[in-house]
Amino acid sequence: YGTMSTPAWEVGEDVTIPEDSTDLEWGDLPGTLLSIAADDDMRYHVRAANTRLVKGAPGPTPTVDIDDNGAYGALAAGQTAYLLVDSFNVARVEPGDGATLTLGSEVIPVEEYGTMSTPAWEVGEDVPIPESEPLPSDTVSVVGLGDAATYQFTVEEDVVPNPDKGTLDDQDNISDRSVEGAVTTGTDSYRFAGDITHFELLGDAAVYVNGEQVSPDLLGTDQDARLTDLIVVDGTGKSGRCDYEFSVDGQVVKSPELGSVEAEDTVEGGAVTGTVEGERDAYRFSGMLTGFNMDGSATIRFRSD
Repeated sequence: YGTMSTPAWEVGEDVTIPEDSTDLEWGDLPGTLLSIAADDDMRYHVRAANTRLVKGAPGPTPTVDIDDNGAYGALAAGQTAYLLVDSFNVARVEPGDGATLTLGSEVIPVEEYGTMSTPAWEVGEDVPIPESEPLPSDTVSVVGLGDAATYQFTVEEDVVPNPDKGTLDDQDNISDRSVEGAVTTGTDSYRFAGDITHFELLGDAAVYVNGEQVSPDLLGTDQDARLTDLIVVDGTGKSGRCDYEFSVDGQVVKSPELGSVEAEDTVEGGAVTGTVEGERDAYRFSGMLTGFNMDGSATIRFRSD
């Protein structure tokens, strides 16, 4: 090589020696993103060119082993591993339907995983499939009705996000056995064990426990929060506007899945006023109907569960 007494990095800008790393931070990534989303407790081995683990992606970063030919590891149901690759070659997933693999924006069909005869767990150390704790069986969901609403509640035993319904964001937090969150038009949903011991809702939202709409005012108290009766004011197929008002001696809430949600329809205590014009309004209530008046044409339906 000869003798160079003054290389460029001694007389000009520094020339940094790169650090070889298989980890990258979430953001602008130099390559194609390969995500492995566990639909069930599973293990995987993917062979891909220039594989790197991406950190800082949504959710916790799982443990992934990177080798010269790809990556392997195990994921619990609901976890996702994010890898950056130059190209995808072959994958082995156990159980076979235990994950969804996405390369870039395209889901890789199971039949295109290819054949891997010797996954890592057959030639090296075992990669055990994790055994997740079963999720609590009871559910509580808060559905936004168009205006911002906040909620908080506490349960006796355990509470976790419900992977089957709803989406949580930065406003939604779980701390031990307590939850706080906010909705506007979306749905927040949780699975829980034990009784709900406290529930508070500020704003307008619909609350469901195990799929049944309940009174948020009574949820978490020693009173029955169920709303077993339904009233529908149906203006479909009718001409003109129909104004109505009614009252109950129990609880009453708007039913968004059975009728429209409009600012003209109000619920104050056990008193309801509203309007239909070519659409229907629906309410769930408890107790007795103590009064009903309407001005216009509409069909009125009652149902008691």
